[in-house]
Order: sequence, then structure tokens, then C-alpha cells
Amino acid sequence: MRLALDFEPSKASFEELSTIVSSIQGDWHYNSVFAMIDNNPLTRASIDDILEDGWKVEFTPLPFQLAGIDWKLKLIKIEKQYQSPKTRIDCYVRDVTLFHEVIHIHYEKHGDMLADATFFDITQERRVNGAIVEWLARKSRANSKLLKKAVKGFGFTPLQYDIASLEAFKPYTDIRQETLPFKEKETTTATIPNFNNTLMEGY
Repeated sequence: MRLALDFEPSKASFEELSTIVSSIQGDWHYNSVFAMIDNNPLTRASIDDILEDGWKVEFTPLPFQLAGIDWKLKLIKIEKQYQSPKTRIDCYVRDVTLFHEVIHIHYEKHGDMLADATFFDITQERRVNGAIVEWLARKSRANSKLLKKAVKGFGFTPLQYDIASLEAFKPYTDIRQETLPFKEKETTTATIPNFNNTLMEGY
């Protein structure tokens, strides 16, 4: 599957990402990539390893991108607007973005950081890498144990916005009466249908 030059993994749906990944899993060009992924899944222990290596997060204005990595300083940079999320989507984007960069760091340790496309390198290989990393990031964020480890480990404020995050950051009261940590029209989850049964991987 060839991806368009303007393909942006962060804007693709989880279904679109899954279709891309499924289409290349049988391609011999990617055998070594999926073998690496299968043999070295992201775990709570591997997140601990990244933290023990000294990696930190900085929220800073990034006019042309959502996030990036300073390998020399061991610094994950995330667009400043997500430091204090104001909507469910912002909460979700903050956490998925963290996992996207953590996936790069984790697999760099295993021989291939799966570099994304950049302004200076928009090869097909890098566009596919971006789709793979985003797919892995969303799957990882949906795991409540990994979410809890990453959010607390990097010093983020725990936020509850879907079933994975609610599970990660218990205890909580009756979800139907839960007050959100941000305002979105109203202040209770009653305004968000099936809030406690929603997994936000379609965004």
C-alpha cells in the first residue's frame, strides 16, 4: 500500500491505521520490523527502563509539528497546548502523542526507531513507519496498565476521558456522576453518551 505524500498518522482513524498495518504484515520488506515488534513489545518494565535512562517530557511551542525527540538531551517535546488539556480529545491526543514518542525510543533500543517522515525526508518507508508507530501508540495507550505507568512516570496529570483512562486512574465514583477534570458543555459525564464504555481509538 502506497501512502500519500501528505499522509499524517496522527489524523488517521485507528481503522485506517490497522488497514495499513495489515496490508504490509505479509510483505517481506517488513518481516524484520514486525519480528522486532513481536519479540520486543512495549511493557511497563520497558517504560521503566526509558525513565531510568533519564528521559523527560517538555511542553513547548512547536509551530510545525505535534511532537518530537531531542535524542541528545533525552527529551520528548510535545506541543504546549496539550500541557493543560481542555477537552476529551485534547486529553487523548496528549497521551497518544506521549506513547508515539515512547515507541520510537523503545524500538531504537532494539535496532530500529521506526523514524517518521519529516519535512526533509518524506520517503514511502518513513510514511509507513509513521503509520506503524501511531498504530502501536494507540494500542499501547488503550492498555490501562501501560497508560498508568507512562502518565505517572513522566509526571503528567492523570486524566479520565474514556474506559482505558478510567480503568488506569481508579478509584473513581459512580461514572454516571463523575465530574470531569475539564469543562465540555456540561461538567458531568452524563453529557457524553456511554462515556464509561468508550475506547477513544477511532480519533
